[in-house]
Amino acid sequence: MRVTDQDIHDLIDRIQELMDNTVNKGRPESSYRQKVRVRNDKINPKAKYIALDSYSLHPDGVSESAGGVFCFVAAVDNQSKAVGVVQKGDILKSGGYSTPAKHARGNIYDENQGMRGMAWTGPHYLK
Repeated sequence: MRVTDQDIHDLIDRIQELMDNTVNKGRPESSYRQKVRVRNDKINPKAKYIALDSYSLHPDGVSESAGGVFCFVAAVDNQSKAVGVVQKGDILKSGGYSTPAKHARGNIYDENQGMRGMAWTGPHYLK
């Protein structure tokens, strides 16, 4: 069983609400807006991780600038040397452009829907 597209889009909505209440708050509509989306605007059904990218959208809606990987979401339960044991729905900080860092920062299926360890800049560092 995989994480559903709807779960990912719900997470994006929660992240976008967080961004709108922090970094975008008080900005005039004529300025760039921080946004989050699924990388390449589609979810690869075979991927172990779903990458969410951040970007800035120009007010005209045409031009945008890339901001890099916001976070990764584990699509399935898996285990690897690089990341360790990961449960479906775990939110992982970016360890690079194509790989997540070790240790989950939250899970989209917990009581906070993964937002406990999240800031507008991405998942928190571990303490």
